[in-house]
Amino acid sequence: MLTENSELDFIRAIQPAKKAQLDWAQLSYEQRQSAVRQWIESLKSSESFTGNKLSEILAFGKLDFNVGGKADGNNLNVNESLSLHLSLDQSILDSKQKNINSYQNELQKKNVEQLQIFSAVQVERYELTPLWNQLEKLLSATVDPDSYPLGLFSLISPNFFAFRFVLEKIVPCLLAGNGVFVKVSRKNKIVAEVLQKSLQESLQKSDLSAGKLPVGLIHVFCGDEALGELLATHPVIQAVIFSGKSTTAETVINKAVAGMKRLQVHSAYHNSALLMRELTEQDIEQLATACLLSGGRLPWNVNNILLLESHLENFKNIFLPAIQSWPKQIFPATEYQRLLDLQKNLQQEKAKQLLSMSVDLVDGHVEVSPAVIQDLTHCSTLYQDCLGAPVIFLSPVKYTHEMVRWTNNSYYGQCALLFASDEQVQKFSPRLEVAQIFANHWLPTEASWLPGWKQSFYGVNDQQISGSFFSQRQKICSLHNFSKNISQGNC
Repeated sequence: MLTENSELDFIRAIQPAKKAQLDWAQLSYEQRQSAVRQWIESLKSSESFTGNKLSEILAFGKLDFNVGGKADGNNLNVNESLSLHLSLDQSILDSKQKNINSYQNELQKKNVEQLQIFSAVQVERYELTPLWNQLEKLLSATVDPDSYPLGLFSLISPNFFAFRFVLEKIVPCLLAGNGVFVKVSRKNKIVAEVLQKSLQESLQKSDLSAGKLPVGLIHVFCGDEALGELLATHPVIQAVIFSGKSTTAETVINKAVAGMKRLQVHSAYHNSALLMRELTEQDIEQLATACLLSGGRLPWNVNNILLLESHLENFKNIFLPAIQSWPKQIFPATEYQRLLDLQKNLQQEKAKQLLSMSVDLVDGHVEVSPAVIQDLTHCSTLYQDCLGAPVIFLSPVKYTHEMVRWTNNSYYGQCALLFASDEQVQKFSPRLEVAQIFANHWLPTEASWLPGWKQSFYGVNDQQISGSFFSQRQKICSLHNFSKNISQGNC
């Protein structure tokens, strides 16, 4: 059973980490490349542990109580559970563990072929393949010989896509010659368990001369905000990578900047869907999924829907039943008061409540039905804030260019979903102030962790291994080549 870590665990790990990072930095880039690749390959091949753990989460997200997904009798759409990947609250998972056998039996009675979701092969096929592809690109990259390791990093993961976030960030960090402290939320203990298991297997075979991962190079912690704050402020940490709530992000930024640390902070979001054409039934399903998957807690979820006035009534006749077909979304009990306050604020707005939000505390968790609201004023704070809940605003406009205007009115710029002709996609995409555009489809598993625009991201937006975040530069100036360096502007 995985135990939570305290600040003392981090303090004890500092000296081993410093020694391991110094040894690691002495290796050639090719040796580091080989060692990291071996570790990633061990993760990929650990179907008996890693795959089963990941499929366990997917199974709960889909088959147990439909957290962020939906079941249609005998037709379980696996893709609908992908974005829930390791974002389920651990307390809910623990409370439902005893029910999994009965759910499997129930599904077997229905002859549901998608029970293969429990196998590691299915998990890798549907969820992990895009991740492995992204990591392979990183592992195949070359580096600038004038770049040098920075030192020790801290990586504070979010509650969603935590496994993918950690791996996409930790690989370039290691390849650059750095050591890493990873802090995983208590809601994602299973991520820490998967990583610790793989590291134990790799480090047991550790042989620095053969280019293996040195013991102490990576530490994986599971703890509270106090541990996260220490990881962001301790003098031994040279750089901080963070993803999480905007309130926590603000604290991390203030404290890390005071310590002159390099930062990559992935923060809040409030995304729009721009409907520039009539939608098909498949489009409606895509849009509903973009709005409701994981209860609106993913950085790629949609809150605002901008559409032409001429399409409004027909759209509502199709879209509202699609939203109502989704089950209630599950949140941890700690979110109860926040969701109640949001429900109250929505009711006070002078807008049409097409579907009202309900918030119910049931058996130690919160069940939330989605809200659909029409004609909310663009000046409302709700239209701007990161809500983290299944709330959808319908905003009809007369002309397509107004959709771009109201999308750019947000102070966040993570992504946008655009339903349009190819010509419209080419015309309007460059005008949208967002980091990523989903054109006529929505599937966040295809995306790597791109830094958002505006207030969705803060820090050094350089993802290159030998770039200005993961590495540092050094130039040697001597009398022998002084004139040459002066002419080239190097000294």
